[in-house]
Amino acid sequence: MNTNPLLSVWESYLTSQACFEFVTGINQHHKFFEDMKPIDADKKIERSKSDSEDLFVLLLWIKFEQCTRDYLQEQSKNKLYDTSSPVSLASSIFASFEKDEEFWNAIELLELLQSTLSIPDDLIDKAQQVSNFSYSLLNSKQKDKQQSKITVNDAYETLTKVVGLMS
Repeated sequence: MNTNPLLSVWESYLTSQACFEFVTGINQHHKFFEDMKPIDADKKIERSKSDSEDLFVLLLWIKFEQCTRDYLQEQSKNKLYDTSSPVSLASSIFASFEKDEEFWNAIELLELLQSTLSIPDDLIDKAQQVSNFSYSLLNSKQKDKQQSKITVNDAYETLTKVVGLMS
């Protein structure tokens, strides 16, 4: 794994933050805001910014989860083919593994990564918090009871550290 798959999401996030700063400065001059009081326009912008930040955390998690699945598949395939004979048996076993792997939940993925790469408990705990927050965004029943908010910066730093260990 040569590049960080999370970097493009991070750069998009930074760009969006610059855009929100720009929009905040000119909101009273845009048609969308012309029928609103300035305070209402500011509230709408802040709500959009907060929603955008949550979506960036979710996107970081999605990219990370796919990267983790790809990594585990590649590592498993290499180990399986190195140790199995005949190769046709290894192919069948890996096909079954690949099919089942799609149903692993995020906690199982992180636990497997931790045992494979000896990732420190505190880093796995932080990654699980990002996972829990991301899934709570998708579950409308949990939206009112969201865990403490995970910032985009914290999610990016945590998940990048884990990705770095996969390199």
